[in-house]
Amino acid sequence: MTQYPLLPEEKCFAKTHHAQGKTYLETYRSHVDCAKAYSDLVWSRFSLGTAQYLGEMVQAHDLGKRAEPFQAALKTGKRQPIRHETLSFLKWLEGCEEVEDLDGPRALAILAHHVTLLDKEQAAIIERHMISQPSFADMLAKWNQLRGTPWIGRMDSLLLRTLPLVDYLRTVDALASYTSDAIFQRHMGGMPSDSLFAGRWPGDLAKELSCFNLSSSDMESRAITQGDTVSFDLVRPVKAKIEGVRWQSR
Repeated sequence: MTQYPLLPEEKCFAKTHHAQGKTYLETYRSHVDCAKAYSDLVWSRFSLGTAQYLGEMVQAHDLGKRAEPFQAALKTGKRQPIRHETLSFLKWLEGCEEVEDLDGPRALAILAHHVTLLDKEQAAIIERHMISQPSFADMLAKWNQLRGTPWIGRMDSLLLRTLPLVDYLRTVDALASYTSDAIFQRHMGGMPSDSLFAGRWPGDLAKELSCFNLSSSDMESRAITQGDTVSFDLVRPVKAKIEGVRWQSR
């Protein structure tokens, strides 16, 4: 959105990891690439669409993290003025080049991969931020086409297509987050080697992920560099590079 321009991905971070009293910021590229590395594994369990169809969604799922509000919140601990998944969805409504090819179900799955799919409160937030944009008319037309008019008339078929995509994206995202945290903790000290993935996630999410009985002891990784910048090669269960930068409050 014009109000929240996206920063270059190479300057952005996605996660915070704490180990031995130190704080590391995982790079945006590291998290997205790790999520994409898990895509095929999760796709084989869910059997949803094509790998490319889902991969495009995974590629764009954290787009809102590249806006200054999220980057500032990550570094200072302050609350975000707008959540990153909501901002990612608004970028889709706006027609941002990086997400414009996604269809409605995939865009809604991105919106819902941390919180509820779409309720009245969420709709109010989206509409409040849309109204101040130069492209408001186009965004509103796209929004109305997606949600239906009136609100209660939204097609059940759209919801039914979206819900499995939400489960898929949450699983891929959580696997990537768990993996990077386990890798940082292993090399910096702190996480038991038999820490279980499914056991890390409370409530309903743990049920969704229970089929992935991944233990941190199942991961094989090599430290490439250490110091203020750290890099690890993950070679099992998927191949990815995990990267982070040590952060000290300024």
